[in-house]
Amino acid sequence: MHELGILYNMAKTVTEIAEENNIDNVAEIYLEIGSLKGIVPQFLDEAFPYVAGQFPCIEKAMLKYRVIPAKGLCDDCNAIYDLCDNEGICPRCHSRNKKVLSGDDITIVQISG
Repeated sequence: MHELGILYNMAKTVTEIAEENNIDNVAEIYLEIGSLKGIVPQFLDEAFPYVAGQFPCIEKAMLKYRVIPAKGLCDDCNAIYDLCDNEGICPRCHSRNKKVLSGDDITIVQISG
């Protein structure tokens, strides 16, 4: 369950940002999570209260997130396609040569106090 490690890193980062901006209690944390990260939303939802309880400034925060689809650009035919739906294979020319355009990051988009 790598969701726990991701949540701990996020909590540390949010705590640092909150301290830098004189926010004593974070009310909401909004993330964008790339679908290539393999995060199971249910595990994230279940583990967040446990992790948040260990960081006083986020212990009452709500976690919100949006999953960003994995998009790729085919190096051979320039098609843009969903990597997960197509198992990384271009649906137009069947090439595996690609550049990942989105869906490979986890970003803290917003923190509100």
